[in-house]
Amino acid sequence: MTRACTICSHSKREALERALIALEPYLRVAKRYKVSETAIRRHKEAHLFATLARSEKARDALRLERLLERVAYLDEKVDAVFTQAETAKDPGLTLKAVREARGDTELLARLLGELQEGATVNITLATSAEWVALREKIVAVLEPFPVARSALIEALKEKS
Repeated sequence: MTRACTICSHSKREALERALIALEPYLRVAKRYKVSETAIRRHKEAHLFATLARSEKARDALRLERLLERVAYLDEKVDAVFTQAETAKDPGLTLKAVREARGDTELLARLLGELQEGATVNITLATSAEWVALREKIVAVLEPFPVARSALIEALKEKS
């Protein structure tokens, strides 16, 4: 049965973790909060980074939520202008509202990760035999370019 982390249940955990993040010496932190130096080391290794990662994700989620709220607010305004433009039969204003709505949609898609920027190339090599064959073909194609061929061979040796 594993022991509960004394730092995780400490009444001053947040202040203690701030001291660790500020890179205060373990012994100083241990004395100040009346815990063992070993408990501090174990907590930092096992729990602190996970806590920081969760905290960063929460901050990112809050920022995203605020951005989404702002985009939704602006989108409502664009819809109102679009409705007014259609009612007034103003094609110029209607077109501007449509353009803004398209921009809002694009921004929303980017924020939600639905719109990918640039090209993505994924290469999956099923077996090491396929990789060896591909590598040999690449080296052979570079035969007329001895400098590039040598550089590639050296780079491949470094990665192996």
